[in-house]
Parts: sequence; C-alpha cells; structure tokens
Amino acid sequence: MKIPLEEIERQEWIKAWSGKWSILTCTYLGEQHSHTVKPTLGKCLPHLILIVKHGISTCYYQKKELKEFESHLSKRAQKDEGFIRKECGELISQANEIRWSITKLKGMRIGKSEHSLFLKHLYSYISSHMAVKRLPDSIPPEMLSKDLPKLQAARVYAEPVYTEVEEYMEHMGRQIGKENRIPANLVLCSRKEELEKYFSSGKMPRYDELRARDGISALIFVDGKYELVTGKGAEKVEASLHGKTEIGELRGVSAYPGKAIGKARIIVDPKKGKDFRKGEILITGMTRPEYIHLIKLAGAVVTDAGGMLSHAAITARELHIPTIVGTEKATKVFREGEMLEVDATRGIVRKKS
Repeated sequence: MKIPLEEIERQEWIKAWSGKWSILTCTYLGEQHSHTVKPTLGKCLPHLILIVKHGISTCYYQKKELKEFESHLSKRAQKDEGFIRKECGELISQANEIRWSITKLKGMRIGKSEHSLFLKHLYSYISSHMAVKRLPDSIPPEMLSKDLPKLQAARVYAEPVYTEVEEYMEHMGRQIGKENRIPANLVLCSRKEELEKYFSSGKMPRYDELRARDGISALIFVDGKYELVTGKGAEKVEASLHGKTEIGELRGVSAYPGKAIGKARIIVDPKKGKDFRKGEILITGMTRPEYIHLIKLAGAVVTDAGGMLSHAAITARELHIPTIVGTEKATKVFREGEMLEVDATRGIVRKKS
C-alpha cells in the first residue's frame, strides 16, 4: 500500500496524542483506531499517521474524520441516555482486565499464547477508551455539565493503562533481545506481523532493517492496513503534517484559566526535564502521569494534543495551573528558551515581543 505524499499534503491533520510508544505498539494501536473499533462504536478514524522518533510517537488524525467521529459519539449519547454510563463502566472494567493480564505476565517468558492473552484485553479496551476520551469534546454543554464527573472519574481510573502497555512491550523486548542478542529498543522497532512471525518461526527481521527504523519512521494507516516509511521519507511525511509554523501565536482549548509569562521549555520526554525551573512554560505534545513533577513547577502548560479529558486538562483543574490544550503544533511553532505569554482564559499563547 503506497500513499502519495501529495495526497497527505492535501488533507488537514490534527495531532491527537503523543507519548512513549514504540513502533511495535503503534502497529497495534493504529490498526485499532483506524479499523477494529468500528463494529463496537459504529465508526472509526480510517486515516491516521503515526510518527515515531526514538521511541516517542505522535498520532495525527484527519481533522474532518475526527469531527465526524465526535459527532457520531455525540448523537449516540443524545439518543441513548445510558450510553455514557455504559462506556464509563466498560472503560473501568476493561482497564481492570488488561491490567490484570499485564500483572500476570510480568516476569514470565512471553510466547505466542501469552502475547495472545495480552492482545485479547488490549483490543477489548480501546473502544471504550476512545469513547470516554472524545465524548467531552462533542456532547452539548448541558450534557457535559451533568456527565463530566463520571467521564473524568473513569478516565482518571484508566489513565495508567497505556503506560503499563508500553512497559509490557519493553519487558517482551528485553526478553527477545536477550535471546537473539539484539538491543531491546531495536526489537521494539519490529512490526506486529514480524513479531507474530517470530513466535512461529523464531526469525527476527534483519538487524539493518530495524536500525533503519530507529531514527524516524512513519506509519500511514488506511482502514487498518498501513505503510511503513523510514528515514528521509518519514521526515517528509512529518513535515507535510504541520502546515505553517513560522507564526507568533497559537490558539487552543482553555483547560484551566489564568495568565503566565515565562521561558518556553519543550519537553517530549519527562525523564529529560531535570533542569526544569519553577515558573517556566511547559510545552509538550501531551502530558501523562510521568509529567506531574514538571506540571507542579510550571507557570503554565501548553500541549499540542488533548481535550477536556486529557491528562493535562484534568491535572490543570486539580492543581489550578493555567493550561491550554489542543494547540496542534506548539512544539513546532515555539522555540526552547524564548519568552512566551500564556492567556489560558482565552486559550491563546504567543511569543512575547
């Protein structure tokens, strides 16, 4: 399957999520988001692109398709009074199931049957996760006011799941790497089809193929099927997603009101933020629980991705920190160390002249 670069450039893309997920993990997540959730939710996001750089991944949806997906969820919620309650309950239940399977598999040698158990729970989890995450950004205000507490409670309860999913993948990567004398990070540059082949034949992809993917790769999904592009080709795909970045101001969604002026700190890996100082502006793709020590110090938080139930938004409301989510490209527009002015009440962040 080949997707011409011109076709990608013709579409408008939105950064949906970002975090520490490997190529291997992304081949499963991309398939689920673009195809396997459709029977359960009635709709999916058929086109998506995942950019993976040294284990840090960023997912882009077509903006038009995301709006259609959210509208579909909103209509279901308005038609069925029990839809939101059902999806929240299902998310909590499925979070328990997948975390149980990951705990059970910790310390075990992962083979085909063990990995199949993990995948069974991963595939069951994703649809309720997508529903609960996207509903607050689409349902009418009066419904949001009534249902936000239960949506937020379910989202917070399930928050650790995807971190634990990657920890499981890393455990498996170390095991396979040791058995084949391959660095674990390169094992995680495998695709899901290659992992399944390994379980059957004991054969890993060539070392040079895995190395080529380790710098930057792009996974371009259409209806669950995908193309893997590496190196300069992946850089061109990434560049085509951002649009104009030589601008001085961005707008996003106000997650918690307030104003702040401070130095921009662009941190995509929270482990590399040890020199972060109190009052600086945290700029990142999307926060996760591992960012909490940085958020507590920040004068304000600005993210590329996220909505009202993103980790950044929930944490902002808890800690009363001015936060803007969903700017789409703050990590590309702003530069490390430049002074920024954040007006989270209006959802505007700009370079300070």
